[in-house]
Amino acid sequence: MIEAVDEIEIYTKEVEYKVFEHILGFLFARVLDNKVTSSEKGEKEYESVIIRAAAFIIVTQMLCYLILKQETTQNVEKIDAILDTREIQTFFDEMINDKRYEIIFRARIVELLPEESISTLKNVFMELANFKLNKIQSDILGKIFHGLIPFELRKFLAAYYTSNVVGEFLSYLAIKDANTKIMDPACGSGTLLVSAYKRVKEINESLKHYQILQNLFGVDVSLFAGQLAGINLAFQEPMNSLDKSQISFIDIFKLTINTKKNTDDFSFTVPKIDILLGNPPFTRGDRLDSDYKDFLETHLHRHGISLDYHKKYLGLYAYFLLDSLRLLKDNGKLAFILPISMINSLTMKPVIQFLLKEYDFQYFITSDAQVAFSEQCAFKEILFIAQRTEQQPERKTKFVVLKKKLSLENYNSLARMIEESKEDYEDTSIRIRHVEKRDLYETVMLNWVVYFYNSTFFWLFEKISKSEFVSPTKQIVRVPRYDIDRGLRAGVSDFFYLPNKYWKIIDESNRWIKIQNEEDNSILKIPLRNVSPVLRKSSLYNRITPEVSEYIVVVSDDIRSKEPVKDFIQWGANKFQKQQGFETLAYNHINQGRKIARVGITHEISLNSNRFVAFYSPIPLVLTDNFIFIRTFDEEKDKVLAAYLNSSVFLLTYFVLRREKTGPLGQVFGSDVRNFFCLNPHKVKKADCKELFQIFDRFIRESGDFSSIYSQIQGAMTNRNKNRLLLDTKICEILLIKDIPSFLRQLYETLSEELNKFK
Repeated sequence: MIEAVDEIEIYTKEVEYKVFEHILGFLFARVLDNKVTSSEKGEKEYESVIIRAAAFIIVTQMLCYLILKQETTQNVEKIDAILDTREIQTFFDEMINDKRYEIIFRARIVELLPEESISTLKNVFMELANFKLNKIQSDILGKIFHGLIPFELRKFLAAYYTSNVVGEFLSYLAIKDANTKIMDPACGSGTLLVSAYKRVKEINESLKHYQILQNLFGVDVSLFAGQLAGINLAFQEPMNSLDKSQISFIDIFKLTINTKKNTDDFSFTVPKIDILLGNPPFTRGDRLDSDYKDFLETHLHRHGISLDYHKKYLGLYAYFLLDSLRLLKDNGKLAFILPISMINSLTMKPVIQFLLKEYDFQYFITSDAQVAFSEQCAFKEILFIAQRTEQQPERKTKFVVLKKKLSLENYNSLARMIEESKEDYEDTSIRIRHVEKRDLYETVMLNWVVYFYNSTFFWLFEKISKSEFVSPTKQIVRVPRYDIDRGLRAGVSDFFYLPNKYWKIIDESNRWIKIQNEEDNSILKIPLRNVSPVLRKSSLYNRITPEVSEYIVVVSDDIRSKEPVKDFIQWGANKFQKQQGFETLAYNHINQGRKIARVGITHEISLNSNRFVAFYSPIPLVLTDNFIFIRTFDEEKDKVLAAYLNSSVFLLTYFVLRREKTGPLGQVFGSDVRNFFCLNPHKVKKADCKELFQIFDRFIRESGDFSSIYSQIQGAMTNRNKNRLLLDTKICEILLIKDIPSFLRQLYETLSEELNKFK
């Protein structure tokens, strides 16, 4: 069937893509992500995706027509007699008149294709007719349609679709009554709606198809996505359908409750809902269209929701959470798949505080066996279930870690274990931790990820974080926003860094560096006052204190007109002006970005391969965006920080605050580092500093021979890695940890257990 899409795409390419963009509802992609078409490359990719989506829709309409008609012989005869594209459109229009299936055929696309496409269209139609599709089991049909959706289409719709088994697991936990009204506010291809359908049928097998459909509601801003949801629901019983799927093609924030004016053609009423079951778009706040953000703010205010949060960074999923109050009944339930940033992002704290007053948080569920619950999503997700209820501080929230990957064979038993647990529990398949609501109130500004870890991890973390010598990093520096931040970002980075593929360094003195052009052999002398040593990528350096032999050209107004920097800039402007605005980039990114520090935490770390967490240089360096820098403007205090950040003690904090991507690979950002619990160098005694530096200097000298962090922990456990053991022991002494050998033994065992998950 992919081949069928390929064949028809040849002709959808001949139609102006903006026609399809409007019909299929892709215009909203530009609102969801303002970076989508911000470059020529992005625009072309966007155009390509829409053209393929149009071809995909035509194939799905052909498939559905043939399945629903069933008359194989007559279909073949009718197809053979087709003369032009309008006749094919007539077949589809017949199905629009059958209100059960209008959602599938309402996108009138095939008639837009050029007449020379008719031969290919007939051939594809005929080949599909010969498959005898009416004999395919209905539960396989949904998988066929879902499998045809290219990943690129999902990306432009800000949709990472839910896997089938996760949908059934979430539905099992959320749906307890067969008469429940359920809505997916961003239904995509309908996976969660189909899961809800199956769950309702499981609770009450006597319900008819139409009886189940009348309690299921889907909303999606894209006709393309919503049409697939309609197909998937219709084909739960394709030949016995007595009612149509209730899918609204509208922005959920513009949908009104208890009215029939939600879509262009459909007149069903959307009531207050018992359960919102969804996987909302995760679009970051800084990528949302500014006008759309203003609309969202106004929408929330109109419905009585006003919070003090950072508007720039609040993700789109947060607005879905807040809008749920408008859509749900007073005892309604929320069951969402969300990014883990919901509970570890500072931006989300005001939202969490607000929701705690309105909801009983029942479950937070994550997995050690799979990074994400959505298909092809590369970052950590959680399942969140909550119910609107009166405040009861003694109520408990269950923080659940699945140790085995969800499957159709185990999701029922795992769900029952979660529901039936009354106290903390752990075995080889699951870990369940109960936290009272009053404790959530008290710790709302902390990172709730810590509740997912076992009791030993939690005890160790508490022991460290509550030490009088430990403080959030933002309390250690002068100005948190500027002294803890991500390093320099520069668009045409290779040009500004010396050496690069255009210029090589041929000589250096204490006043200038001499560079030679690789293309024409011209030579320039750049004064050292116009360059700074730079730390570029962590992979380039095999020591904690790297031997830096790279520079970055620092451009400012007072030197842009002076020789020889003027010649250097002019060469770059001539070289790159056709690709991007060199002069603008040079001024905005370089002049404003002298991000100089001695300590840099690696932005993205693989715990299985990276050898250390943080770099340290006695000489302040410019750090790129591959690092998060911290600076106290005091060499000794910076060195204390660097020693602590490379200790095993700090790894507990790193585990809690990192943003997991794929198992061992995780990221940290400036906002994360500001809330790290770090050894406060202002509280460390001079004698302890002196001894710590002696140990850390040796640690630095031998860092070039280090193996991965994982191997270092294994070595410390068996007393083979004496450098790490000495550093960790001294850190524990400073923190006044009692019975240090026992503490470190538990620390290493706990870290080893966590790291082993990634092996």
